[in-house]
Amino acid sequence: MLRLVTSRGVNGALLRRSSRFPVVGRSFSASTTDEPAKGTAYSKLTVGVPREIFPLEKRVAATPETVIKLTTPGFQVVVEKDAGIGSHFSDATYEAAGAKVVSSDDVWKSDIVLKLRPPTSEEAAKLGDRTL
Repeated sequence: MLRLVTSRGVNGALLRRSSRFPVVGRSFSASTTDEPAKGTAYSKLTVGVPREIFPLEKRVAATPETVIKLTTPGFQVVVEKDAGIGSHFSDATYEAAGAKVVSSDDVWKSDIVLKLRPPTSEEAAKLGDRTL
């Protein structure tokens, strides 16, 4: 449902940006039907974070703080062993944030893979028949 709402000031006077155009905002309300949510539940999805292999690349696609933000709604997060070493994040820090540290092959079996640079042809082959 979409409702247009105008902003009103003191004594109900319409606030205006200029003399010709009122300030108008949009407000959305949730559906009131009892239909089940569409899609896949977060708890059934795995997010994988592989180690970046590009020469001199020290970044990682997810920090331990990001892992906390992903696991809070229910995602399962797997991080490749030593993925955060270049950014000074240890495997123990990722585990404390709620991630599971796994091998490279297990990361690429995830439903969602977070990566900074495009995957190499070898990495893309590990995805199998899934979409890139």
